[in-house]
Amino acid sequence: MGVVRWYQVDIRNLTYAELWRISPGAGFLVAAFYKTLRIPLPMRTRVPELDGLDLLGPGGIPDDVASLMAPHVREWESLGFGRVFDYTIPPVSSGMRSYASVLLSPNALTLAEVVFVEKAAGGILRRELASWCLSCFQDGRRLGATSLRRRMNGPRQFEMTYLTGRPPADLYAQHQHLIAGSGYEVPLALDTGAAQRVIVENNNLSVALMVKRGVYVQPREGTTSPIVPR
Repeated sequence: MGVVRWYQVDIRNLTYAELWRISPGAGFLVAAFYKTLRIPLPMRTRVPELDGLDLLGPGGIPDDVASLMAPHVREWESLGFGRVFDYTIPPVSSGMRSYASVLLSPNALTLAEVVFVEKAAGGILRRELASWCLSCFQDGRRLGATSLRRRMNGPRQFEMTYLTGRPPADLYAQHQHLIAGSGYEVPLALDTGAAQRVIVENNNLSVALMVKRGVYVQPREGTTSPIVPR
């Protein structure tokens, strides 16, 4: 279970709006120059396609990461959510760590996730800690709210509200408000197995869209997979 294959990012097929969201300021000017002239720009980012999640037992998240994630997890729990599993995605580049805790609402209609990603490249360490919540519907639509900053355009099935930097309580309140006003049917109830499938499907739907657009591309022939064993 884990990574099926990995992709490199070709910024030439991103929109200018996406480039700005990913790298505002001077970085955008460089990226836009390469895009406009159709010049490949080497990117360190590696994106995985998954066939499952690498589940972790109790204590499986390293202590330093768990201490950073704990306040977010506790806030979801204070809203009535129950923690159902933790997982990691095997690193697809050296210097990368990725962990997540997954929770379900009391009625099992909303899935929440606390995600930690760390990347070290060129002597620079970047960390991102975020939360999101989401509900699924019979027709395939997925309605959610996230504390992440919007970057790339997502699949049409996803209706995500971006509340950058906001706490779980705000995300869940906005999510409930959106469901109440959406006119949708009642969301699908999720159990542990369904939650795992939803997370894998979310990743792979996004990957499939970007592959179709030519944003995610197979590595050049002869490139060795950078997947690092845990």
